[in-house]
Amino acid sequence: MQRGANEEGFYGFLFPDIRQELKRVAQKCPSCRPQTCHICQLPGASVTCWARRCRPRRCRRIFHFPCGSKRGCVSQLFGEFKSFCWKHRPVQRVRAVQQDQTLCLICQEGVAERPCYDTLVCPACASAWFHRGCIQGQALRSGFHYFCCPLCRNREQFLAEMFHLGIRIPDRDAAWEEEDGAFAGHYLRHSSCDANQCLCPEGREHVEVNGDPPALLCPGGR
Repeated sequence: MQRGANEEGFYGFLFPDIRQELKRVAQKCPSCRPQTCHICQLPGASVTCWARRCRPRRCRRIFHFPCGSKRGCVSQLFGEFKSFCWKHRPVQRVRAVQQDQTLCLICQEGVAERPCYDTLVCPACASAWFHRGCIQGQALRSGFHYFCCPLCRNREQFLAEMFHLGIRIPDRDAAWEEEDGAFAGHYLRHSSCDANQCLCPEGREHVEVNGDPPALLCPGGR
């Protein structure tokens, strides 16, 4: 459970809680067998399918987080941080009809005929289709503040649906906002005359300050 603020511990997960969870996973269950992953069959599994808490289903699948990602399990990285196995994972309820062969809006490769684990569709416009891996990559680059449907630009409904389907959307600015020198070009000012024949007696690099706010003008190019 995330009991701390985002800047505390490990992204809000306090270190005492992490150590307690590691201790719990290392313990043996009442049948004297370690908690083994239902996918790789190795011990140390800590992710439990949320359906085991909901009668009458009571799913008993436990898995490692990396194993679950490869097998098609879904982990919702918000709220109660629920995880679901490949049988009980959430599915899209969007009514979307393809025309001919629909392509992923991001990689331009073909997608499945209907929404499924590997193929998602925007719930707002129902026209933007994409692979899970493609939209996940876009979410990591865009961050929470810029992530939206690549086609209709819807944010509220799109974000809620992607969170529900297990897409990880980091709470930060877009990657391109954090690059070194990302806005360096905004502070560059053109400093020479581009006229075919510059008439300024001081040369192409000469400027005059004019106006309020001041503008740099080439007297020979006017």
